[in-house]
Amino acid sequence: MNYHFSKLFMIIACFCLSACSFLKNSAPSNEEFKIFPMATAVQVDQQDENKLLLITQLILLHKKLTPRQKARLFYERGLIYDKIGLNEYSHFNILQSLKLDPSYAPSYNMLGLYLLQNHSYEGAFEAFDSAIELDKHMTLSYLYSAVGLLAIGRNDLAKSAIEKFYQADEQEPYDILWRFIINSNVDPKSALKNLKSEKNEKDNPLFIWKIIDYFAGRISQKDLINLSSKGIITNKHYAERLCELYFYLATWEREHGNRDKAIYYYKLSIATNVRDFIEFKYSYFALASIQQELMAEDKKKVSITTAILSKLSNINLDK
Repeated sequence: MNYHFSKLFMIIACFCLSACSFLKNSAPSNEEFKIFPMATAVQVDQQDENKLLLITQLILLHKKLTPRQKARLFYERGLIYDKIGLNEYSHFNILQSLKLDPSYAPSYNMLGLYLLQNHSYEGAFEAFDSAIELDKHMTLSYLYSAVGLLAIGRNDLAKSAIEKFYQADEQEPYDILWRFIINSNVDPKSALKNLKSEKNEKDNPLFIWKIIDYFAGRISQKDLINLSSKGIITNKHYAERLCELYFYLATWEREHGNRDKAIYYYKLSIATNVRDFIEFKYSYFALASIQQELMAEDKKKVSITTAILSKLSNINLDK
């Protein structure tokens, strides 16, 4: 009987040690994460507050405004509320805009983005389709759709959507980078080949080209981070640049299986508080997605543990 208890204990101990080893290996080490450049988090701009007050006065006091004009004002006020972090106020104003003018494409685009962030995918895709149908120049809706389609595993449709976004302006660096990000989840080799063929032929000073160079393997991550402060004049400008930098670094790390580093970089992007940047919004979206992955993995581990314990409980300890 003592032999079987010893055997049972050893099996459970081995399982626990394996679990501890997994948790230890998945945690970031002090050597992996250094101190990265930071900017003071962006605060509410007084100009935005003044604009918010002015728009509210126009909506309340000017009785001769057309529905289209009012819809535009509600949309603009929604953007400001979004920028300062009052998401529910923003959402309400976008809905009011569409109530006044159901043909206002920018409001559909913004509504779709809200629905996408809340993982209401079908409603988001309908809103993006409406925006594109109403205004062929609303190409951002293709990008937002591609991100949502990729999140639910509709990779072929995501590839189609991002190609339409890219074709709208093939020399736009953001289009180039997002095309790579989406396609790298569908056909990594082809995506990287296409990215490497893209060159900054006009020597555009935009920092996004440095990020493209990093993704294409032309510069190191250390070089990219060191270049992030080049040409910076104001804290706000620096915060905006770091918001982009850390989001795209997180995206790269996640694609290469370095989830802990990705989480770290997503949080650094959010720490800039540049709420009106798509990189800030998608950092939250990505962290929510990673949380779902972790929960699914934990559920699987529990199932495995339950199965092992069930088998162990059937051991005849009296032998």
